[in-house]
Amino acid sequence: MWDALNRKDIPICLRICAGTDGSVTLLLELLTGKTIHVKTLEQDVVKAEPEIAKLLEINEGDEVNNRLVTLSAEGIV
Repeated sequence: MWDALNRKDIPICLRICAGTDGSVTLLLELLTGKTIHVKTLEQDVVKAEPEIAKLLEINEGDEVNNRLVTLSAEGIV
């Protein structure tokens, strides 16, 4: 993941958000000084395929939360 996030064409603040294992919402609020609203578009529990299991350092087939959201501040997604 380091190589993917260490690209100079991605602003530092976005690299920080993409690389965190904590709350992206809180980071965005700190960076923007605005309240961030989360809207869930899709959410389901799926079995981890090999690539996801490796990324998350879990066993293949373990259940993971698959969630697609939008984050917005003052109407800007």
